[in-house]
Amino acid sequence: MKQKVAFWTMPLVLAGLFLFVLAGCGKSTETVKQGEMTTKYSTEIKKGVELPADYPKDKFPVYKDAYVMSVQTMDKSYILVCFSQNSIQEVAAFYKELLKDSQIISQTDRADEYTVMGVKDGYTYTFCVTKNSQQDKELKDFPTSLSVSLVPAPEGMAESLKEMSGSMPGGKK
Repeated sequence: MKQKVAFWTMPLVLAGLFLFVLAGCGKSTETVKQGEMTTKYSTEIKKGVELPADYPKDKFPVYKDAYVMSVQTMDKSYILVCFSQNSIQEVAAFYKELLKDSQIISQTDRADEYTVMGVKDGYTYTFCVTKNSQQDKELKDFPTSLSVSLVPAPEGMAESLKEMSGSMPGGKK
């Protein structure tokens, strides 16, 4: 049985590692491989990590001008940790528009946070837009953090959600 717990906890570890790495290394992008999981992270604020060639950027684009600090991949799943110089509301508005026709499972929309989970185009997704809580002075010009999680949806999940939508709060039948 594969262990995927580390895949979901790595963004927290990366944030701490990022502070250490900023102290000074030669390359602007570092890569760490652990079994099937690959993590790429930036060591320079001015140069973010490139998205993998197979990332579905046409379906799930990263917010314009976002600084992509890290990208984690495993089994066609992705976790991105990004920062933006725009407000939470601006970044949230972009994702609200992008995901408006998807199957939304859960959504939190407050002044200081926008989180949405759902299913779209064969993926389950989670987008979380919050205040940047990093204490690093290098990130002070990026008031908004964005995390993106994409996992291939189990076969039949979209259809099951459609059938359940009438029993969900706000659902239609």
